[in-house]
Amino acid sequence: MQLKKPLQQNFQITKRKGKKKQVILNILVTIIIIYCAYLVLLYFGQRALIFPGRSIGSKQFETEWISDDQINWIDTPEGKIETWFIPAPDSNSNQANPVVIFAHGNFELIDYCEIETHGLNHLGYDVFLIEYPGFGRSNGTTSRESINATYVAAYDWLISNKDIDPDQIIGFGRSLGGGAISDLAKKRSLAAVILQSTFANVQSFAKRYLAPAFLTRDPFDNVAALKNFTNPVLVIHGRQDALIPFWHGETLAKNIPQSEFIAFDCEHNDCPPDWDDYWQMIDQFIKSAARVTAN
Repeated sequence: MQLKKPLQQNFQITKRKGKKKQVILNILVTIIIIYCAYLVLLYFGQRALIFPGRSIGSKQFETEWISDDQINWIDTPEGKIETWFIPAPDSNSNQANPVVIFAHGNFELIDYCEIETHGLNHLGYDVFLIEYPGFGRSNGTTSRESINATYVAAYDWLISNKDIDPDQIIGFGRSLGGGAISDLAKKRSLAAVILQSTFANVQSFAKRYLAPAFLTRDPFDNVAALKNFTNPVLVIHGRQDALIPFWHGETLAKNIPQSEFIAFDCEHNDCPPDWDDYWQMIDQFIKSAARVTAN
């Protein structure tokens, strides 16, 4: 009779431990289910994060700094894509100007690129703006693949329809635009590339959302895209950039051949801090890279 009580106590202790383990197991299973559901939502919803400019919607043409004859609609695998070709005001009809293909950020439209266009025009360069598929008035769905195809088609249209020297085409990408330009540089000839406030690769942002990198649907990788690019590359980044941290610019400059790195004391959306110095720097780089004779 004296042995029964300890046995009963041991049984109760074992039972309590079993219940505790079951509770812990249930909590772990619940966490795993919630995390997996989160990953599914993130996988299918990530393009809203990467390409938020799609939400701006199709607007009627209202900007006053562009004329109708500078608007060109290009047929691409994604459908009709809007592009703007804006020549420098004092263009010499007997000599082709260098052309800057400018790719904007992910929450913008080509409509918003007036400062960059006028700045480059003032320096004597023609500017070619290419809208992303699914942005603004352009057709199509937005992805890395569709952007890549669109920029290649627009580049080919430019060569075929304008008096352009292929050796004087410069790619200029800001933020998301850096991915578009870097991918274009793999497939078409560019005299130089300018990357401003852009990423080394998109996969690295997965950890910000506690997700594995392999779930990235649009794995822009600018380092990989430009690792064999032998022409000059200018990398510009703000030290206080919280959206695309400064180390991205450092990584780009470190791993891309023929690159030059310029750091500014600014954040993502207030770069550059001094426009006069900025345009002087851009002008010097383009003239050297494209072997342009100074005006």
